[in-house]
Amino acid sequence: IDTRRENSTRVALAYGMIHQESRTHLGLTDLRRLAIGGSAVYDRESSSLEGNSSGFEADASIAGRPIPLLSVQVTGHDLLPQGPRDPSVEAGAWWIVGSPVALGADVLWSQQAPLQTRVGAQVLVAGSMDLRVGSTFSSDGTRLGAGIGLASPEAHLDYAVSADLGSGQELTGWTHSLGLSAAF
Repeated sequence: IDTRRENSTRVALAYGMIHQESRTHLGLTDLRRLAIGGSAVYDRESSSLEGNSSGFEADASIAGRPIPLLSVQVTGHDLLPQGPRDPSVEAGAWWIVGSPVALGADVLWSQQAPLQTRVGAQVLVAGSMDLRVGSTFSSDGTRLGAGIGLASPEAHLDYAVSADLGSGQELTGWTHSLGLSAAF
């Protein structure tokens, strides 16, 4: 049995390139943005079968809001030629259906892994608390997940748990994730 643990530290910087405000027919302010971002990543993995490995990586992304309730993005992950992981590309969309519900969908492509499709939903249950559910589909199996997030203008704290189901839909493992981000 392979016991695998991943520890990643990500430092991200983003810059908003275009910021446009206009009035809608309802008198509300419409914000349209185009942003680029980059991340420097240090990854460390330990595996009972493959030993320990570590290295630096870089990610880059571009995101935009073509209409007020829709955001789209494209991200390139693990872009360094000498990095420990193979490059991948992710593209997705986030649609605010109406307060308090939002839906998301994306695809992830990598040279070494099958195409993944991911879908999810988020519901705002309190002023700053979100509940989330989602699933990832690929030829390797399905992953079902749920999470909770707390947000303020300065910081976000997220916790998620997911169940990995193999291609035969049997439970093959659990993953717990904890995320913290801060704006400066």
